[in-house]
Amino acid sequence: MKLERWLKEVKPKVRSKLDPHVDEIATLRERGYTQLQITEFLRLNGIETTRENLRFFLEKKVKNKPAKQTATIQTQETRPTKEEAKHNQNKKERKSTSDNTKKEKKQDPYEEFGWFLDPEGKYQ
Repeated sequence: MKLERWLKEVKPKVRSKLDPHVDEIATLRERGYTQLQITEFLRLNGIETTRENLRFFLEKKVKNKPAKQTATIQTQETRPTKEEAKHNQNKKERKSTSDNTKKEKKQDPYEEFGWFLDPEGKYQ
């Protein structure tokens, strides 16, 4: 029997008792719940596990699983925080000041030395 055919016909068995709950665990992690809180949630739902087992499971399963995206999450990802917005504004202001300085220097580079163009176009 060829490997490809066998892989299509035989599905792997569930190896962890946490596998059926991967979506719930991922949701709790995305919302900021600690591993201890998730372990307590699982215990309340009849799944006995340790924090260490949960940590291992999270490393193997949840990090590789694409996160479900909702409108709320997308909005939060695209909108900068207040701190980021302030940083971006300061960066724009610095760039704007820098651009103005460069333009002034390009217009008359000798003005800062006290030299000015006379009517004939020569520096005095």
